[in-house]
Amino acid sequence: MSVKLDPAAVTVNECSSVTLNSSMTTGSPPFYYQWYKNEVAIPGATGAAFTTPPLLRADNGTVYKLVVSNLFSSGNDSVVTSVIPDDDPPYPVSALICPSDNKVTVLFNKPLDAASASVTSHYYIGGGATILAAALQPNGKTAVLTVPGILNGSCYILAVNGLADSCPGNLVPPGSTTVIRSIPKASGRQNLVVVEAENFDFNNSPQGATSWLFSNSFAGFSGTGYMAALPDTAVIAGNGPSLSPALYLDYCIEFPTNGTFYFWLRGATGDTNGAGNSVHIALDGANPNSTNNNRIGNDINDWGATCGPPQSWGWVHNSAVTGGPSSVDVPSAGVHTFRIWFREDGVKLDQFVLTTDPAFTLGPCAAPLAATPRAAPQLRIRRDTNGRVALTWDGPDCRLQASSVLGSSPPNWHEVDASSPFTITDPTETTFYRLVFP
Repeated sequence: MSVKLDPAAVTVNECSSVTLNSSMTTGSPPFYYQWYKNEVAIPGATGAAFTTPPLLRADNGTVYKLVVSNLFSSGNDSVVTSVIPDDDPPYPVSALICPSDNKVTVLFNKPLDAASASVTSHYYIGGGATILAAALQPNGKTAVLTVPGILNGSCYILAVNGLADSCPGNLVPPGSTTVIRSIPKASGRQNLVVVEAENFDFNNSPQGATSWLFSNSFAGFSGTGYMAALPDTAVIAGNGPSLSPALYLDYCIEFPTNGTFYFWLRGATGDTNGAGNSVHIALDGANPNSTNNNRIGNDINDWGATCGPPQSWGWVHNSAVTGGPSSVDVPSAGVHTFRIWFREDGVKLDQFVLTTDPAFTLGPCAAPLAATPRAAPQLRIRRDTNGRVALTWDGPDCRLQASSVLGSSPPNWHEVDASSPFTITDPTETTFYRLVFP
């Protein structure tokens, strides 16, 4: 009997799995399979294919063998695994403030260990803010901190220590910090706010098989990309008041006044037959109601049909229910959560506008608008494989300060005469950094 495995050689990144298959077996059936790891039989591994558990650096050089037998003879083939160690630590990519919910949403570069991510002492926010709770979200990369009394427009620095990634357990670099970005504020005589769809403050994906996922593969977007409702298999959530699946994106926005805010959306549909061309909108987590002006795009099969090839980017505005302008009613000035509910998969969201001006208009093929800036800049601290530490920031009117003490002890902040990027070639002690507005 002859047996051959596919692939013949295995090289994987640490924490990844690999599926091994019997690509060829000669002889007379029936065949009986047994997989081995370093000559020890793997319980339950008795099929023609076997998927390894996540492989760690200790598994480098591990030999997986498949023995196949029939009533007359047996044969086997082996494969040696090479594991590339993962030495990249987790670090905070961004932190976003939503004071209406007393929440700070922190996005990390890779999945975190759930136990360490839920420890509030692993996070510290300067300026007297107290963290009451920390909750890791289902995507594994997002931690939501409960911070009562946090204020929009103030400059907060988030420091993270003691966190580990979910695999293989790398710790966040000591003193990793990021600026907590404030939320966009509607302003001007039109009380206008322009938001990139990818700059959400919370994404409750996945819900069953559906997800809002970031992408930048479809050309013509503004900002860094767009959000796509997947899997694009004609899934529909309904019209409310309850939706199934209940999938949404939340955006924290500061409104300078109460009243009706009219909604414009730039996006692209997943098809031209109406099976992926609508979303719902709501305020402060409310469920959509099919009698209100909150079902958008459903009356236009291809939003950008006149703007280029099929399914090009285009602006939509009118409610599919009334034919009038889509809108939300803001009950009071201040911070509110604006929500885009999933209705049909396949739709792509690029940018949206809210304004109190009922005469505001955009043509279907109008260019994207300049996004409303957030009040606070972004400070990024990275350590490379050579031990260098690089600090970069995007606030032109900020000063960099450093301190060797943070937390309960009095800090000794002092000015660092540097511009972005600032590189420390041979760091020898823990140092904390912050940006200060003049």
